[in-house]
Amino acid sequence: MQRKIIVGLRSLAVGSKWVIGSVAILLTGCGIAWLGIKVTGSQAAFTAWLDTARPWLQLWRLVLYALMAGLWFSRVRGRFLLQLPIRQVRRLELLTLMLFVLIELGAHHHQLFQGAAS
Repeated sequence: MQRKIIVGLRSLAVGSKWVIGSVAILLTGCGIAWLGIKVTGSQAAFTAWLDTARPWLQLWRLVLYALMAGLWFSRVRGRFLLQLPIRQVRRLELLTLMLFVLIELGAHHHQLFQGAAS
């Protein structure tokens, strides 16, 4: 009976860490947006600045993706292959790739649909 309580508390602790982490990321994003609006003077000026910085921000994301892929193949993948079947590891890789593609599509959503409406 105690084991179930401990497992339940562990799952609660892990869940609360995810919630706290998600809230921290959300607050960080809101803080960066607020600071950007204050520095540029208005929301329109901040949006214009973001539009001019779009290629550099995309380059930054691509560098981060390359860094994560390099670390995955050089350090992490081998450990996963020791613990999981290769099918599960490839599924994880495919889902991660799909996540990156969806992030990029979301980042370009405004630009894609704005060009189609004009």
